[in-house]
Amino acid sequence: MRFEARELHPYAEPLTASELREGVTYFLVNFVDEKGLIPYSTTGHSVECEFDMCLPADMGFVFEYERALNVLLVCSLRRRGLA
Repeated sequence: MRFEARELHPYAEPLTASELREGVTYFLVNFVDEKGLIPYSTTGHSVECEFDMCLPADMGFVFEYERALNVLLVCSLRRRGLA
């Protein structure tokens, strides 16, 4: 099995409140430590929209799947001393 190569940034690219849409599943990725070596992630978050403003039920760093995966890939590289 081979994973597709991709360009990774050393910084996270979370969604802004204006990018969130009702009915879409989002992923929250945060870190236990300041160095970004110990991630924790939760899935299946939906948002509530009111007056053209959408916010997740519990705010954090909110990502679509691919962006959340990028954050975790960078973390993996960081843990191995490659980032």
